[in-house]
Amino acid sequence: MQKNSAEEFANEAQVVSTYVALSQFSQNMGDRKKWLHCEQIAIQKSSLCWFSREGLFATAQLMQALAYTKLCLGHLDFSIKLGFQACEICRHLKKPALENLVLSVLFRSAFLKKKFDLCVHVLESQWELISQGHEVLSLACFYSACLDLLLYGKGLLCRPFEECLSFIQHYEHNRILTSQSNVMLGVHSSLAMWFAQDSQWSLFEHHFCKARQLVKRTNASLFGSHGFVRFLECHVLILQKMPEDAFMHIPLETHNQILKYFKEFFCRCVTCPVYHQWVSDLKASVMRYGTRESMSLTNIIRPFDTCLIGIWEEREFLEEDNSIEGNLRIQRFDRVANVEENKKEEETQECIC
Repeated sequence: MQKNSAEEFANEAQVVSTYVALSQFSQNMGDRKKWLHCEQIAIQKSSLCWFSREGLFATAQLMQALAYTKLCLGHLDFSIKLGFQACEICRHLKKPALENLVLSVLFRSAFLKKKFDLCVHVLESQWELISQGHEVLSLACFYSACLDLLLYGKGLLCRPFEECLSFIQHYEHNRILTSQSNVMLGVHSSLAMWFAQDSQWSLFEHHFCKARQLVKRTNASLFGSHGFVRFLECHVLILQKMPEDAFMHIPLETHNQILKYFKEFFCRCVTCPVYHQWVSDLKASVMRYGTRESMSLTNIIRPFDTCLIGIWEEREFLEEDNSIEGNLRIQRFDRVANVEENKKEEETQECIC
């Protein structure tokens, strides 16, 4: 009897892990219906996963996937809450690789909520996990996040810009990173934006050219959508701030060619609506080009002050959120503190460190 029960728990854990993997693959491919369907089945199958170590690991994978889903749909507070809970399980099980994935999602949710102090804490926790190893992809994702914080974080930083740039210059031709178009699109677009701040247009051109070569090779994943957004921001910078003769090696694209990138974004990134409102605002800026003299660089590189308002209030997404939240038994994690808007620094450190 005990053996049969143990096998049943192990089988259920495997089923949950499989549906989680299918769900995330479908999201990356832009298949919204299959993405949410597989996720819902994983939730329904997870009821037996609390009684074994394998089951707890499958539950942590599921919670990481749910945090990722909430982030993509724009339910950022719930994504942060799930992220903290998933981290708690990962530490209990001593699963640093999964914890690093959870922290990546947690950073992005905190970043879009403009909780930059929390972003710093998350990055510091990630650094403790990955700094002693040689996992190039994990480090690339980490430095990409550091660049986001440098651009938008109002003076906060985790690692200095010179360190981020040095890592990219040293490893950008690494065979692992050359296959990671989603990550590298965001990296090169962010570097281009950084150099644009100081009107270093030759360096801007260098990294923008690399980003333009990558954009066709990305998908609808969170990293792919994030990189695409940065790439579109670069286009707005070109239209509004860059001198006409600044590019020396690549031709400037026409107004219509730029608008095609926006159309491509909305066609491709259907499973990441958290960025849709901001991209619509960027497109409006491109459409207004020629009627407005210019926009200050500061306003361009700090976009989230005015975007993402109301995107997570859309009825369709709220209905899905309620159905999933209702099925997930998160009351089992009562010992994990809720993440509130004005959460004290000590509580944040307790959850992350």
